Amino acid sequence: MNMKKISVFLLLIAVMIMGIISYANEKTPVQIGEWVGSSVRDILSDENFNTKLSPNEKNINDKDRTVGNILGENITARELEVRAKLFELSGSKAPLEEAWDSLKVNVYEKQFAAEHNLTPSKQEIIDFTQEMRDRVESTPEGREYAKALIEAAGMTEDEYWNDYKIKNESPSHLTSIKISEYLFNNNLPELNKEEIIKNIDDKIIDQQIKEEYEIN
Repeated sequence: MNMKKISVFLLLIAVMIMGIISYANEKTPVQIGEWVGSSVRDILSDENFNTKLSPNEKNINDKDRTVGNILGENITARELEVRAKLFELSGSKAPLEEAWDSLKVNVYEKQFAAEHNLTPSKQEIIDFTQEMRDRVESTPEGREYAKALIEAAGMTEDEYWNDYKIKNESPSHLTSIKISEYLFNNNLPELNKEEIIKNIDDKIIDQQIKEEYEIN
């Protein structure tokens, strides 16, 4: 199984998941795209960031503040809340917890990739993102979804595909793919994500996040 086959397979799954979410919520691709796009816009916005604060003052609305750490890596409010919003969209009853668990897997995979020389190159990430774009835009529903998302996020197509996706989503997606290919080629078992989530060294330290999502 080569990289291209795996990536195409996962991209097809992503498109199907979009359809399942849309069906489950009785929403059209346009409505789902608008919801996701507006959520991304709200989280990525720096409107609440007060640059006049001194280094010793804490702005609880600063999206770049550290809210926790996983395997020694700091996690920002921006990273966590974008994921929580998307889990909320899919109908999750515990969006913050599921978002945090997904970050635990991503951080573990990132470190695993670094240890095994599997970290995607910049060109690999660019090529993967273009393949994802081609796949999404290959269907009317995908084009409608992407157009609505990009407009609601307040981005141009170039900003979304060549900046946001490349920086925020494609690296972790491609890392997962490369790890799966590595394990398959070496006759090794897939990573046990349940065990990773259960045993990984992590902690949420931000009280505002805890209160917002009503967790202990």
